[in-house]
Amino acid sequence: KKLAAMCREPEQHVAVVFHKFISGEIKRLNIDKVTITLNGHSIVPWDPFAKAEKNTIKLNHTSIGLEHEGERGLVQIEPYILPPQNHFSSPEAFKKASGIANWNQQQGFYIYRAGRLIQNGGWCKTRTNDEHTKLARIALYFSPQLDEAFMINVPKMRVQLPVAIRDQIIQLTKPVVKMADDIYRKANKVTPPNKMQYSTTNEMKPDNGGNITHLEKTWKLEELEKILETVANNNEKLVITRLFAKLRRLLERRRGWDES
Repeated sequence: KKLAAMCREPEQHVAVVFHKFISGEIKRLNIDKVTITLNGHSIVPWDPFAKAEKNTIKLNHTSIGLEHEGERGLVQIEPYILPPQNHFSSPEAFKKASGIANWNQQQGFYIYRAGRLIQNGGWCKTRTNDEHTKLARIALYFSPQLDEAFMINVPKMRVQLPVAIRDQIIQLTKPVVKMADDIYRKANKVTPPNKMQYSTTNEMKPDNGGNITHLEKTWKLEELEKILETVANNNEKLVITRLFAKLRRLLERRRGWDES
């Protein structure tokens, strides 16, 4: 009854909040998995990060040390980029990944206290939700020793980012959001405002005298970036995204100089 009062769909609520215990990711008292039933039905865990999908990208996790009122601990940050709709294994899998609140509202931080999910999406006032960044989901883990730093309330349903590490978290979030934005735009053929082209000599052919001359071909930055990403691992993809974003900014600046 309490669960029903907390959520219109209590089964989904339990599947989200305790998904790590039900799936066996969190083990307590030598119990591999926790079984939870509601109204006679076994709860099936919901994975916000769609780790079973082969096209889900798991980026490097980061640890941030935090000290608050004499308590010390580590905050673990684990970013994921979920696949665009046409890269999911099935329409059903895509729909399931949308979660209780649907895609746009499910982007952002998933904050865990000792394995229990406290916040299910949202950017904690660090940025606003955007259709183009809805594939970005970032897991953040902390221990009960840091409850005061995260301002956990008694029902464990409210949390805030600690002021001491808020800026660090924002800086770590930016490249993840940028990568999610790029992947979404490519999959949906949304043209970014600073789309550029440049020429490179990459083909050769003999002239009438039998001499080898170069045939110039125009490539789009997006094409080159895509080629590099096909041979890069997950960590290298993040570096490639950063480098191409920097190159676009430089070219945009240079174009502004030329026009002036």
